[in-house]
Amino acid sequence: MRTITYLNRMYRKDPRTGAFIIDVKLEKYAYAFNEWDSAYFKRRDLDPDLVHFLNLCSEEIPFRYKIAIEFTVTEDQNRKMERLLRDSVKNYFANKMEAEKRLVRRINRRILRYVVFGALALLIAAAIEPIVPPNPLGRLLNEGFFIGGWVFFWEAMSAGTFQRPERRKLMRALKRFYDSSIRFTYIDADSPEFDDDEEQESSEDQYDNIDVKWQAREKKERIGDDLEIGCADVSSVTTDRDNESMPGPPDRRSCPDNTSLSTE
Repeated sequence: MRTITYLNRMYRKDPRTGAFIIDVKLEKYAYAFNEWDSAYFKRRDLDPDLVHFLNLCSEEIPFRYKIAIEFTVTEDQNRKMERLLRDSVKNYFANKMEAEKRLVRRINRRILRYVVFGALALLIAAAIEPIVPPNPLGRLLNEGFFIGGWVFFWEAMSAGTFQRPERRKLMRALKRFYDSSIRFTYIDADSPEFDDDEEQESSEDQYDNIDVKWQAREKKERIGDDLEIGCADVSSVTTDRDNESMPGPPDRRSCPDNTSLSTE
């Protein structure tokens, strides 16, 4: 009950098929592909970020529910690119399933090989036990075959218990993506749904202004209000400096005339 409540809150549900819809925002068709892959669109590899996002969503949705992928595109509708993108997604997950099937087959062959080698080692150990000499070298040889046989059996059990179930679980997830329906919706690039970055930038600018005002306030409190000099104080200080007499030689116009002294 808790799981279905969480899924209904996080994902939309298709009323016709009951599949949970994974919404993918895609500004352009080309953004869904790996930019390093120069192959044709139908055979190009998907973008790693897109694959990682789809895998995260698939891990949240249990296997008993179907999924659907809906690309929300701001580019003009192009039927050819829709078909190419849909085919490339199907081909990507089909190739991944084939790779996992080959890996599972290799694991099965490895398990069979481990069982055969383990059985041979135990048979050899049981066969040579009556005839092995009772010295340390003979006991070491006999115990070595026993231990080697059990190690091979342990590797076979480990591969069959841990590795193969994980591969099969991944194959189920890939097959669910392969069987999922892929749809497209188109909205304008100026839609409010695509203004998240602008809102984030405006909020960051607001926070920057708050930080600047807060730093100025702290600086004001640290220096003190008494040291603040306003425009009127600056003008009064400059006026006083202009009126103050500067030290230096007396003005010659205030001295008595030297010519009159000499005449007298």
